[in-house]
Formats: sequence, C-alpha cells, structure tokens
Amino acid sequence: MDNTLLNKKNELKLEKITKTVKKRIKKIEIKHLFYIQIISIFLLIVFLSIFFIINNSKYKSFIIENSNLIYLERNEINNIVNNLIENNQMKKLEEFYNSFTKNSLITNLLINYALEYNIPANLFFALCWKESNFYPYAKNRNSNGSYDYGLFQLNSNTYKDYNEKELLDLRKNIKLGAIHFAEEIKYNNDNYYLALISYNGGRGAIKKMSIIYMTDIIKYEEMLNIKFLNFFKK
Repeated sequence: MDNTLLNKKNELKLEKITKTVKKRIKKIEIKHLFYIQIISIFLLIVFLSIFFIINNSKYKSFIIENSNLIYLERNEINNIVNNLIENNQMKKLEEFYNSFTKNSLITNLLINYALEYNIPANLFFALCWKESNFYPYAKNRNSNGSYDYGLFQLNSNTYKDYNEKELLDLRKNIKLGAIHFAEEIKYNNDNYYLALISYNGGRGAIKKMSIIYMTDIIKYEEMLNIKFLNFFKK
C-alpha cells in the first residue's frame, strides 16, 4: 500500500479519535461544572442561612438589651398625661399634640386609647405618624391585592369583617390599631422594639425593612419625648 495513502488514513483515524476524546472531555467538564455550580449554590444557601441566624440573634440581643433605655422617660410622660387629664387640663395636651396631628379629634382618640390599652402615649403617636403621617384617609394597595386603611393602615385581609368605610372610621381605626399593638406588646413580653417589628412585618423572623421601620418610630418618639418634657416643664 502506498505510504502516502496509509499516512492519510492514520491521520484521519487519529483526528477521529482526537475529536471523540475532546467530546468526552467536554462532557466531563460540563458535568463537573454542573456539580460545582450545585455545590456553590448549596454553600451559598448555607452561608446565607448562618448569616441570617447570626444577624437575627444579633438584632434580637441588641433590641432586648436596649428596649428599656427610655422606659423611665415613657413612664414619666404617661404620668404627666394622666395627671393633666385628672386635673381637667386636656386643652394643654391638645395644644401640644395638635401641633403634630393638626386634628383635635385624632389627638383625643390617640391619647384615650393609648391610656386604655396601656401603651406609652408618645410611642402610640409615633406609630401613627409612621403608618399614615396622621392622615385619616390613607389608603394603600399591597402587591397581594389587599389594602391598608386609615391612620394605622389596617389590612383588609386581616380585618375581613370590616368594610372600607368602617376601617377608615377614625374611632374604629385607632381602637383596632391600639388593640393590635397592645397584643404585639404582650406577645413580645413588653419589649416595645420587638412589638413594633411584629406590628410591621408579622411575628417571627426580623426583616431588614422592619428594623428601619422600628428605628424611625423610636427616633420620632424620642423627638416627641424631648419636646413634650420641655413643653410641660416650662
């Protein structure tokens, strides 16, 4: 046989073998890459889970340690509120709170229901501010199709027994908001920080947005506390 023809056949055979080997190597590489991706995703999930658990614990520890930092201030303010009411000086309270709510009825209802359900007055006002900025007809649609109504943004899925008109009623809205918040305070063993987080995001895991929400309310409450004490200690 001609050596040239033989060499050509060998080259073709070698080329075919080479292609087959490359295909197999590629398949192995793809298979390995797939497994590497699966393992990477698994490790990422594990890492994120551990990170979330640690941060949840960190947030809870911080919240529990700091929940009573302004307890005495809250207690002092509620005592002043009670004393003013007992001494028929509701007008003075209205003068202070109306500068924020712009509405005497809202002011009166917030004070009355805060005291009735043993909620720190300024914390209750701060919660109302965060939920609706004291706008009684606030209405917001959620991604799940439900609506939040009124001063305390009561959810239509949670309060199925009430229609829109009832949920926008000032007295009913504030009372239901007070009951809900009082329940969260009790559930969280009088820890107001955790109660605010529960009010916003539900019970269970602490979400980042709920931390921001709670922080905003506490800052507003602290501002109210300072102005309140200055106003009534003139």
